[in-house]
Amino acid sequence: MNVQVHKRGRLGRVPLSPLHIKRTVREALRAARRGPLNELNIVFLESKTIRALNRAFLKKRNDTDVIAFPYLEKQGKKRTRLNGDIFISLPQAKKNAARYNQSPAEECARLVIHGTLHILGYSDKTPKEKKALWKIQERVFSILFPNT
Repeated sequence: MNVQVHKRGRLGRVPLSPLHIKRTVREALRAARRGPLNELNIVFLESKTIRALNRAFLKKRNDTDVIAFPYLEKQGKKRTRLNGDIFISLPQAKKNAARYNQSPAEECARLVIHGTLHILGYSDKTPKEKKALWKIQERVFSILFPNT
């Protein structure tokens, strides 16, 4: 699995190192028991950029903290590889962290987990789906941040 971490705009420092982000993705994959995931791009953005993505692709006009786009790459007739792009609003992550009394690193990890689970096919559109996604998300989070 190839995980690339990018930063777009004048965001300052991302509170998680690329190594920690890769470990977070690996733990999410292990907990979800889905995959394999071939390539994943994680991009930290400014609020206005993720708002534009939200409007263009999801037809929503509000701010959001994470958007995930899975895509399949065909390899021959029967094989495909799962890839994905996760976009995270760093300003929104910092606001969430303050609101929920946690560190920006913890909130960024949650958003990486959440986005990864979306790439793997988990949805949170219904209460039942949301409960299943959040159960795995919080299990992975407790592995990465056991003292919180």
